[in-house]
Amino acid sequence: MTNSEYIRKSLSKFEVSSDDIDLILVENGLTGESTLDLKAAKSAICKSLGVWLPIFSSVSEGGVSKSWNFDALKLYYSSLCSELGVTNANVPSVRDRSNMW
Repeated sequence: MTNSEYIRKSLSKFEVSSDDIDLILVENGLTGESTLDLKAAKSAICKSLGVWLPIFSSVSEGGVSKSWNFDALKLYYSSLCSELGVTNANVPSVRDRSNMW
């Protein structure tokens, strides 16, 4: 299996276009036809989904609408973050700033 095939199959449930998959590969320095580097491919997906999450919910135009299961996408992103040990950019964090008063 190649990097491209893995990313394509992993994101197929979210209907990510082939152009977006090519961008994921390029932006993360992966070659699509190389043998699968699982950690690098998952990391590339995680980095890219972190950017898409705020805008990836629904589109409506000319009486036709399309929506994505936003909760499933956030859950997938969250599980990738925890698996890779990356901070989940979609979870709000509360910080103690009482020492600034």
